[in-house]
Amino acid sequence: MLKSTNYTRTIWSRGVYTVPTGTNLYGNHPIYFRHRGDLGSHGVFLLNSNAMDIKINNAAADGEYLEYITLGGVLDFYSLAGPSPVRVAQ
Repeated sequence: MLKSTNYTRTIWSRGVYTVPTGTNLYGNHPIYFRHRGDLGSHGVFLLNSNAMDIKINNAAADGEYLEYITLGGVLDFYSLAGPSPVRVAQ
Protein backbone atom coordinates (compact mmCIF):
# COMPACT_ATOMS: atom_id res chain seq x y z
CA MET A 1 0.00 0.00 0.00
CA LEU A 2 1.23 3.50 -0.80
CA LYS A 3 1.92 6.07 1.84
CA SER A 4 -1.21 8.23 1.94
CA THR A 5 -0.18 11.33 3.88
CA ASN A 6 1.64 14.14 2.06
CA TYR A 7 2.86 11.80 -0.69
CA THR A 8 3.80 12.59 -4.30
CA ARG A 9 4.41 10.00 -7.01
CA THR A 10 5.87 11.09 -10.36
CA ILE A 11 4.98 9.04 -13.45
CA TRP A 12 6.84 9.42 -16.76
CA SER A 13 5.79 8.10 -20.15
CA ARG A 14 8.44 6.89 -22.54
CA GLY A 15 8.81 6.60 -26.26
CA VAL A 16 11.63 4.47 -27.67
CA TYR A 17 12.23 2.49 -30.84
CA THR A 18 12.44 -0.86 -29.06
CA VAL A 19 10.29 -1.46 -26.03
CA PRO A 20 11.41 -4.02 -23.45
CA THR A 21 8.66 -6.50 -22.54
CA GLY A 22 6.47 -5.37 -19.65
CA THR A 23 7.39 -1.66 -19.81
CA ASN A 24 5.22 1.41 -20.33
CA LEU A 25 5.01 3.13 -23.73
CA TYR A 26 3.26 6.44 -24.36
CA GLY A 27 0.82 6.27 -21.51
CA ASN A 28 0.18 6.56 -17.81
CA HIS A 29 -2.66 4.60 -16.33
CA PRO A 30 -3.20 5.35 -12.64
CA ILE A 31 -6.29 3.97 -10.94
CA TYR A 32 -7.51 4.48 -7.42
CA PHE A 33 -10.04 2.54 -5.39
CA ARG A 34 -12.13 3.87 -2.54
CA HIS A 35 -14.00 1.53 -0.23
CA ARG A 36 -16.54 3.02 2.17
CA GLY A 37 -17.85 -0.05 3.97
CA ASP A 38 -21.63 -0.37 3.65
CA LEU A 39 -21.72 2.63 1.29
CA GLY A 40 -19.90 0.64 -1.40
CA SER A 41 -16.78 1.07 -3.48
CA HIS A 42 -15.73 2.98 -6.54
CA GLY A 43 -12.66 3.53 -8.66
CA VAL A 44 -11.38 6.15 -11.08
CA PHE A 45 -9.13 5.14 -13.97
CA LEU A 46 -7.16 7.80 -15.88
CA LEU A 47 -5.56 7.44 -19.32
CA ASN A 48 -3.01 10.10 -20.26
CA SER A 49 0.14 10.14 -22.38
CA ASN A 50 2.01 12.91 -20.55
CA ALA A 51 4.18 12.90 -17.45
CA MET A 52 2.29 13.59 -14.25
CA ASP A 53 2.55 13.97 -10.51
CA ILE A 54 -0.02 12.34 -8.29
CA LYS A 55 -0.41 13.95 -4.88
CA ILE A 56 -2.19 12.13 -2.06
CA ASN A 57 -3.05 13.47 1.36
CA ASN A 58 -5.14 11.66 3.95
CA ALA A 59 -4.51 13.92 6.95
CA ALA A 60 -7.72 15.30 8.43
CA ALA A 61 -5.92 18.48 9.58
CA ASP A 62 -4.80 19.38 6.03
CA GLY A 63 -7.82 17.96 4.22
CA GLU A 64 -8.09 14.76 2.22
CA TYR A 65 -7.34 14.94 -1.49
CA LEU A 66 -6.08 13.10 -4.55
CA GLU A 67 -4.62 15.45 -7.15
CA TYR A 68 -3.38 14.73 -10.70
CA ILE A 69 -0.95 17.31 -12.13
CA THR A 70 -0.22 16.60 -15.81
CA LEU A 71 1.93 18.40 -18.35
CA GLY A 72 -0.95 18.26 -20.83
CA GLY A 73 -2.57 15.74 -23.09
CA VAL A 74 -6.03 14.28 -23.29
CA LEU A 75 -7.61 13.37 -19.96
CA ASP A 76 -9.76 10.27 -20.26
CA PHE A 77 -11.35 9.45 -16.89
CA TYR A 78 -13.39 6.31 -16.36
CA SER A 79 -15.59 5.98 -13.27
CA LEU A 80 -16.01 2.43 -12.04
CA ALA A 81 -18.77 1.58 -9.56
CA GLY A 82 -19.38 -1.59 -7.62
CA PRO A 83 -20.59 -2.77 -4.29
CA SER A 84 -17.10 -4.15 -3.48
CA PRO A 85 -13.48 -3.52 -4.54
CA VAL A 86 -13.52 -6.89 -6.36
CA ARG A 87 -16.52 -5.82 -8.46
CA VAL A 88 -14.85 -2.50 -9.26
CA ALA A 89 -11.77 -4.35 -10.51
CA GLN A 90 -13.89 -6.70 -12.62
